[in-house]
Amino acid sequence: SASAPAAERAADLENLGASLLALASVTGTPGSEARTAMAERAAATLQDAVDLSPTSARFVLLGEAYDKTGQCTLAIPAYNSALPGLAGTAKISAVLALSAAYDACGQPDLALQALNQANAAGTVSAEVRYEIGRKEFDNGNFGAALRALQAAETGLNGAQAADANYMMSVAET
Repeated sequence: SASAPAAERAADLENLGASLLALASVTGTPGSEARTAMAERAAATLQDAVDLSPTSARFVLLGEAYDKTGQCTLAIPAYNSALPGLAGTAKISAVLALSAAYDACGQPDLALQALNQANAAGTVSAEVRYEIGRKEFDNGNFGAALRALQAAETGLNGAQAADANYMMSVAET
């Protein structure tokens, strides 16, 4: 367990890192040097916070910071470290982010595996099932796509609902 001063310092670093991460989203333009530099500062600050006192919330923020810097190979272990301590919508968001990080690293099979494992373990949401269905559809596994999308259908709206309906109509033929 972290000592009280270390825990306080880690909390301060977490707050600073989260602020830098938010600032990175509005600095410069997407992909600009200024935005990347701010995200790198956030990642370094959040890594210090995790090193002092690791928590699931800090690992999620660290994963987000690494995502923003394009470092998917560092985002993946951060999200994986966060998952065991998360529940509910926080866990769903982290699973979706982990899957996206695998995709960014060119590992679509691991992206789908992460979603299927979460779904099987009870981290169930329309978004997770939609992503499973979309990936299975893209892989040409129409039966698996149809099952996942039918399970997700009632919880989707907008563009996801339209996409799901299209994929289900194709998968049924």
